[in-house]
Amino acid sequence: MQLKITQYKPLKAIFRYSSFVDRPSKINLDEIFKFLLPNTRIKVL
Repeated sequence: MQLKITQYKPLKAIFRYSSFVDRPSKINLDEIFKFLLPNTRIKVL
């Protein structure tokens, strides 16, 4: 799976916690970023 945001190779990505359906979907996002862009810092507010 590829997220559209990963095309831009950001150094930091910030997401709103309320945009996730549940906790596993947030964990899934973290894992996708670790795999595709390991140097990107993820922050969820």
